[in-house]
Amino acid sequence: MRQACRRATLDTVVELRRNVDANAAALAEGDSPRRAENNIEFHGILARLTGNPIMMVIVNGVLDVRRGFIRTIGEYPNHHALTSRRRFMPHVQRGDAAAAGSEMEGCFKRLQRSYLSRLKTSP
Repeated sequence: MRQACRRATLDTVVELRRNVDANAAALAEGDSPRRAENNIEFHGILARLTGNPIMMVIVNGVLDVRRGFIRTIGEYPNHHALTSRRRFMPHVQRGDAAAAGSEMEGCFKRLQRSYLSRLKTSP
């Protein structure tokens, strides 16, 4: 997160904001597959922003696993990711890595609970 915040430019902030807007549109339209892919893409953008090729490979691998996991659990309501992204963006824009990381960590914890609860109820 530190590296991503350090390297953030106006163009990358705009790219992240477009992703958040696309996520909001997908959520409003009830398009769960597109919403999930937008969420995954958001993390890919952040990984690319670090400029660290090893980080990009690791994150892309994790995102591929996440794609498969999401297909396994099926569609599910996920409003907290969009809310978290909206809180996250000003931190990145200011270069506040600590606040951005804290927001992301909180989102990951909520997401983990949500995923685990879906596993328990999946057929």
